Amino acid sequence: MHTAVNKEIRANVRKLVDLLEDDDYNLWGMVQITRQVMSSAREKELAPFGISSVEAIVLFVIQIIRASGLKSTPAEISRWLYQKPHSISELLNRMEKKGLVKKVPGEDRKNSKNVMITAEGKRTYERSSQRLAVRRILSCLTEEERGHLWHCLGKLREEGARELGSKVMAWPRPAIASP
Repeated sequence: MHTAVNKEIRANVRKLVDLLEDDDYNLWGMVQITRQVMSSAREKELAPFGISSVEAIVLFVIQIIRASGLKSTPAEISRWLYQKPHSISELLNRMEKKGLVKKVPGEDRKNSKNVMITAEGKRTYERSSQRLAVRRILSCLTEEERGHLWHCLGKLREEGARELGSKVMAWPRPAIASP
């Protein structure tokens, strides 16, 4: 009995050692956990406004898309957020029910839709746009560290997009990350 238990313990220890020695996977795990912690802090901050962090980023991305001179179609929003079109479609439907966005007929094709931010969406976005939790969390980094982080995340995003066979979408570059 003890021999079988000892063999199982040794096998589990070997699996744990293998996991701990996989630097790439450990870094991946750290990125995922960091994203989750920061997202949870942002969710807590947004709760009083009745908006989720995903909805806030969609409102932000719609503004970027429109400022870039592009049409804010569900497909374009999906490309910018690297999300599946049906996921974005479901999210936009929920946001439309909340009165944050409105889908209007597009001029290009019969079934195309452009997503517009409603007056309520603009008010909600403005009230929720201080992003104090994000600022407090990122305040632990120096400007140089922020620049390095921006650079590294950009490289990872580009490589990930290549892995997916996707186009890398431009993202607003903060002043701290400028060369």
